[in-house]
Amino acid sequence: MKKGPYKASRRSAKYISECHTLLRPLVYGMLNYVDLTVTCGYRSPKTQDKLYNTIMNGKRVTNARGGQSKHNIKPSLAIDVVIYLHGDKNTKRGISWNKLNAYMLAGRMQQLADMMYGKGIIRVGSDWDQDNDASDQNLHDPFHIEVIDEDFIPDQARVDYILSLDIWY
Repeated sequence: MKKGPYKASRRSAKYISECHTLLRPLVYGMLNYVDLTVTCGYRSPKTQDKLYNTIMNGKRVTNARGGQSKHNIKPSLAIDVVIYLHGDKNTKRGISWNKLNAYMLAGRMQQLADMMYGKGIIRVGSDWDQDNDASDQNLHDPFHIEVIDEDFIPDQARVDYILSLDIWY
């Protein structure tokens, strides 16, 4: 794998380690191009229920109750990531919750996943139906990435080759 300028923090690395083997190289591969923070990997059903009962800006934080989320499976079939912006005073501890940044990251994550594994293996929460149109979604969660086909076995040579490229410089 090409070594980029960014590394996962200890907390991000812990969350990544809790995830399905298809998500791990995807997130580490993305660190070659953008600094990001993982905000969640595995989440217990109890924590999921707390989030389900949390209302922000008049909406539930999540639509899934405990045991219904891909985050509630070990290893987690879902991961949440955000862009980390160094020195940006408009962020909380460098974490960007800006929707435009989130959609750009989600698009890049989907592109990288499709190059690594092919279409239909991974999907991002900005395009649940995978039609390349984020405007037709009922739930907008661009920070969320999940495994659709958990039994897929990747071609490791292809994954290694894709991760060795300078594709977005």
